[in-house]
Amino acid sequence: MKRYTKRYYAPGDWNFKGNHLVGTQWTVQGSKPGSEYSVTIADKGFECSCPGFNFQGKCKHVIQVLERFD
Repeated sequence: MKRYTKRYYAPGDWNFKGNHLVGTQWTVQGSKPGSEYSVTIADKGFECSCPGFNFQGKCKHVIQVLERFD
């Protein structure tokens, strides 16, 4: 039995279904030296490989990527 379901962060002003950026991946530096995480756009929203994203469904790495679009 799967313990955790896959999480996505989907801001309301984004349309992810069929978006041309789906599958795009960014590498973002973590707060600890040498740590890197991957932020990816999927059909349901943003995903991050950091442990905090799995618990909270949002993290500073995803926010960093979103700020690049503003």
